Amino acid sequence: MINGFLGRRLLAGAAIGAALSCLATLAPAQDRALPGGARSLNEAHGDWMVRCHVATKDKAQVTSCALSQQQQNKAHQRALEISLVPVAGGGARGVIVMPFGLAVTKPIQLSVDGTPIGKPRWFSTCIPIGCLVPLDLSAATVKTLSTGTKLQLEATAGNGQAVHVDAPLKGFSGAYGRTADLLK
Repeated sequence: MINGFLGRRLLAGAAIGAALSCLATLAPAQDRALPGGARSLNEAHGDWMVRCHVATKDKAQVTSCALSQQQQNKAHQRALEISLVPVAGGGARGVIVMPFGLAVTKPIQLSVDGTPIGKPRWFSTCIPIGCLVPLDLSAATVKTLSTGTKLQLEATAGNGQAVHVDAPLKGFSGAYGRTADLLK
């Protein structure tokens, strides 16, 4: 049995790995190497992480990168994970991993500094690490995230009560830019 800090690190790594696997098909860069010929890269940009992995697929090197953030509750359980991949035109695609216990038949609303961004978003499915909400963000939304201070998510618990989760945006702009550069 794995417990304590090591267990949380392994679970966090597995969750991010699963999210990156889901996103890998969105923006892999063929025949691109990471700096210094590295096979993987993990960088902190404020409250955001840039993670990349190089794999061989059909005899070609494929680099998959995403920027992400993970929030934990007081019991050190995942309360939120956001993983994004920059796309052409300045937008991003990705996924939010929300914890179990939410009313998945009700949407979540995203806001930046109290101002809603876009329409409510719906859960697509649940997997062993949590329930997924796909994201397709416009360049304007990415710019709003880049200049904001806090991303707020409002969901509904199974008992009908509102659930609020905040994700700081410190470092988002740098993480987005770095990820986009690594995927060129």
